[in-house]
Amino acid sequence: DICQLVCPHNKSVHLTEDKSYLPEKTLGLVDIEELFNMSKSEFQEKYGNMTGAWRGKNVLLRNSAIALANMKNEKAYDLLLKNIDNNSKIVREYVNWALLSYKEKHPEVVDIINERTIQMQF
Repeated sequence: DICQLVCPHNKSVHLTEDKSYLPEKTLGLVDIEELFNMSKSEFQEKYGNMTGAWRGKNVLLRNSAIALANMKNEKAYDLLLKNIDNNSKIVREYVNWALLSYKEKHPEVVDIINERTIQMQF
């Protein structure tokens, strides 16, 4: 991140192959399905030590929705559909966007999104 890039102490630091610098709990990987199913406290417990975790769970969920749109498989579609009513408005918007990428194979998704959008207004 920008803090690491501009820190004067990091100017002369060389990359290391020392494995002790790798994150212990996740090895830097995030399980998308697990992420959608965990609470905020579970997220903090598991991913709180990762550099990007300070941005919060919803930012990773938004990015995960984008990744699921690119996967183009039934498991990804099902996971998106299961999270169409996410509590976060930004996550819901990206889940809807991602679901629309499946509309050729699942034309019914347009009606599902429209129905949910109308329900959310009331």
